[in-house]
Amino acid sequence: MNQKTGYAIRIVLGGWLAYLGCSLFYQMYREKPENMVLMCIFAAVFVVFGAACVIHSLKMILDIRKEELSGADAASDDETAAAEEAAGKEEAQEVQTAPAPVQKSKTPKPADEEEIEADYEEK
Repeated sequence: MNQKTGYAIRIVLGGWLAYLGCSLFYQMYREKPENMVLMCIFAAVFVVFGAACVIHSLKMILDIRKEELSGADAASDDETAAAEEAAGKEEAQEVQTAPAPVQKSKTPKPADEEEIEADYEEK
């Protein structure tokens, strides 16, 4: 059983507890037994606990659903990124087929560049 199913069952059971508490309140109102205070306390506990269980379970189901939706978006983004990366690698391999040799020119440096280099060496 996955988490969603477990939380769905908790929602149903929490709703049943809240319904049972409300029914107990209604029965106490109609019959007015001697232990009415004690029964009303139990009814209140049933209603509060049932409502809390329903609210918590609904919140958890919504969180799981948000994670699934964001996970699906992230998975599609990952697939797109992987496809783009594969295409980029293919293009890079095509570009790197024959690199041209780089030749250094033996032209003299201008005087300004020599002064700048000398300033860096002094510091």
